[in-house]
Parts: sequence; C-alpha cells; structure tokens
Amino acid sequence: MQELKRIINYKRIILLLIAVTVNVVFFLYDNKPVMDEDIINKENIAHETYIKNYHEEVNAIIDNADKLKKYSIFNKAGSFSYANILQTARDFERVKNVILPEDEYKGVQAYTTYYYQYFFTMLVMMFVIYDMFAQRDNGMWSITYSCANGRIMYAIKQTGVIVVTGAFTHTLIYWSTFIAAMLQRGGVRDLVNPVQTIETFDKFTYPWSKIKYVTVLYLISMVCIVALCITIWGVFVMFRNRVYALVTMLIFAAVEQFIYSHIDIHSVWNGLHYINIINIILTPSIFQIIIIQIHLIHNRINNIIIIIFIILHSFKSITSRRHCLCFKSFFIKINRLYKILLSSFWQQMQ
Repeated sequence: MQELKRIINYKRIILLLIAVTVNVVFFLYDNKPVMDEDIINKENIAHETYIKNYHEEVNAIIDNADKLKKYSIFNKAGSFSYANILQTARDFERVKNVILPEDEYKGVQAYTTYYYQYFFTMLVMMFVIYDMFAQRDNGMWSITYSCANGRIMYAIKQTGVIVVTGAFTHTLIYWSTFIAAMLQRGGVRDLVNPVQTIETFDKFTYPWSKIKYVTVLYLISMVCIVALCITIWGVFVMFRNRVYALVTMLIFAAVEQFIYSHIDIHSVWNGLHYINIINIILTPSIFQIIIIQIHLIHNRINNIIIIIFIILHSFKSITSRRHCLCFKSFFIKINRLYKILLSSFWQQMQ
C-alpha cells in the first residue's frame, strides 16, 4: 500500500488527467464530422448498399468454402488449407442470419479505428515505471535490496502497483474516449445492435452487439497493456541505471515500429510483423481478424508466450540472490515454469 501511495501522488494524478484530456481532444479533432453534403450522401449510399448486400456476401463465402472442398488440392484431411476452409464455413454460419438494421454506427466506427488511446496509456505508464526506480538515483537501492526478503517482497509489491495503475489508467482513458465518441457521433441507443452494421466488421464472425464488442475489447486490451507494462518493468530491473533502461526501451520501440511498418504480412519474415510490441498495443486491429484467421491466432499465442517468457526471465533475475533462500521451493517452481515456457517458445518459433 505504501508503494502504491508513493507512486500515485498528485503529480501522477495531474499527468493522468492531462493525458486523458489531450487524448479526448485529439480524438475529437481526428474524427471531426464531415460537413460536405456530397460526401455524406455517398457515405450513406455506400452504407445502405453494404447492409443490403451483407447476407449475399456471407452466403457467397460459405458457398465458396463448400466448393473449394471438392478440389483435391484443398480436401486433404489434416492439412492447414482443409482445416481453414472448414473453419471459415463454420465461422460465417454463425452470422448468416444476423439482422442488420439501419442505425447510427459512426460513433462506434470512429472509436474502434482510433488507436492512439493505447499509446497515451503506455506513455503514462512509462512515467509510472520510471518513478518506481527512483531509489536507483537517490542511494536507497542498496538499502532496500539488502533487507530481509527485500528483493522478493519489493518485486511483488511493484508488480501489484503496475497491475493496479495500468488497469486504472487504461480504464479511465478507454472509457473517456468511448464517451467522447458517443457524444460526438451519437449511437448510444443503437449499442445493442449487431456490430456487423459497421462496414469494417463485415468479416467479424461472432453475432455480438456493439457494446459487447467494446467491452470484450476493453478486457483484452487491458490484459495486453498490463502484460506489456510488466515486461517494460522487467527491462528496468535488468539495468542499474534507469536512464539506460529508458533509452533501451525507446530504441527497441523505434526498431519494432520500423519492422511493423516495413515488413509486409505476406513476406517470409511476417513473423516479425506479428510478434511485435506495436502489434500487441494495437489490439483492435488484430481482434477483428483474429477470430477468422487461424494463423493469426497462432501468432497471438506466440506473443503471449513471449510476454510471459520475458516476465519470468525478469522475475528470475530479480530473485536469484542468496538472501532469497527462504523462498527456495517457490523459486524452483518458477524456474520449472520458466524452462517449460522457454521450450514452448522455441517450438512455436520452429
């Protein structure tokens, strides 16, 4: 509790409120309503056409999957292509009877295509994590870590602080952005309608309402952000100087952004595109596709394994000191899990 109070001070609260305000203002500016009547009419006609043709498109995908099963090149049992065809047909069977009404969809559409809120969340958390290692600069590091059970208890407390602050920061920024979207574009009454009324969800194969999709996205993105924050914390643990840790993280993020932007998804190196820190932050872009494409699910599993692997590696480095021998049995279990995940990681990469 004391560690949480030390981190969540009035300066951090002011920083969080500034981040929330800037994020909302940026969202409102980035999604200014179009005022040109010709553009509005074209958008309305395109949306009406989409609603009208939706079921035909779904039935065409199902029929096409059935036709492909008749070709010998695709109907080999146990092959990836055959499993993918069967999965595609099963997926779209779920939504072939979904009724799509004409409604106000632009609020949710603008919200689900806005990704900067996650970067604002990570920016706030970077400040929080940086402050957590202030003892590295003020001379208290050796005292804190030389106390009985100092390293293990401090690691547990800091992990708890990251989880609490990460979840709270994400919740505040996420839902404030959503409320801003509803106030700017409307559509509160239509949140119970199927999410497929939005054209960007034409390949989403679960008959969910808009509010259900937004809620599930909130939970998944919160897990991703908290896991990423713990990973960043692990990097800071490995460096005696927190400035070096910060510089390392910024360089790593820049390299990851470059890889994410310049490696095509059809490239032989596309694994580096999916197993990527940017890909983890941009949860919505993956979430719409992940349920329909099996190979993306495989890559998401890789991401999760890598995150857990890095967290355990960081935790292992924190607790591998002689004064932690009272937790010997606990660390043996951690090391076993570490080795299992390491083995699983290499199997996934092969």
